Amino acid sequence: MSAGLPFVGKLADRVGSARVMFWAATGTIMLGVPLFTLLNQSPNLPTMIGIELVLGVLATAYFAPMPAIMSAMFPVQIRTTGLSLGYNIGVTVFGGFAPFIVTFLIGTTGSLLVRGYYLVAVAALSLCSIVVSRRVFQQR
Repeated sequence: MSAGLPFVGKLADRVGSARVMFWAATGTIMLGVPLFTLLNQSPNLPTMIGIELVLGVLATAYFAPMPAIMSAMFPVQIRTTGLSLGYNIGVTVFGGFAPFIVTFLIGTTGSLLVRGYYLVAVAALSLCSIVVSRRVFQQR
């Protein structure tokens, strides 16, 4: 991810942060369940590395432009507080509780695919947020 951040940042500067994040979230929605299906069917090292590479590229494309789009949402006077609270609350709720939520869902449903469904659900929520931010904050 660290190697890809400058390239995605340059792309985001050229075409727009929201546009890059939109396509990263869309890719995650489209590939989330199939990747976890593949992992369930073939849980070996090459498969895991390949899936991690795909998810890493999607995550890089999403997270590289995020600071730019989030900073545009807050006035200068409260930008640091807004960014800190917005980012950290989101990471805590959707990332911090993810192992608990996914473990509960696996125990309830008995399906290991809930990991992919959780990823797709969070990506869909993120996609909705990107669409709203493009309209409200005139992000490109």
